[in-house]
Amino acid sequence: MTHSVTGICELVGFSALTLGSGHGWLQGQYGLMADQVTSARLLLPSGKLVTVSENSYPSLFWAIRGAGHNFGLVMEWEYRVYDNSAPLWSYEIFIYSGDKLESLYEEANRLLRDQPAELVHWRHIIKAAEIDPDHVSHCPDAIYLGMIRS
Repeated sequence: MTHSVTGICELVGFSALTLGSGHGWLQGQYGLMADQVTSARLLLPSGKLVTVSENSYPSLFWAIRGAGHNFGLVMEWEYRVYDNSAPLWSYEIFIYSGDKLESLYEEANRLLRDQPAELVHWRHIIKAAEIDPDHVSHCPDAIYLGMIRS
């Protein structure tokens, strides 16, 4: 079984995310989505179809891996895949009220310095009246590629 770096939000398409660099659950191990591209076929504004890679149109190859959508229409991607070393994931979400924000991010920043590559942190903000009717709540997620044993 193999896997590759993909995005976190299922609403964003593969090409759009790669063209914008692409954060994903496996970025700690393999880097961003844009780092996985080995080549691409582009239809340039001039109508010319080219293959870009490290050796062919290297400046354009660099540009399509995170600099945005304005360089041509990507017709095809060539992308790295990896053996799936851990078929199981551990996932936990925590919810904190806004008054905990400073201590939450201090601790998250401390943990980020020495975390294993298999661990990814993600944060989102929700409005949940049952937690705090007047303010948003902060939700750090912890995703670990593998099983956490206690």
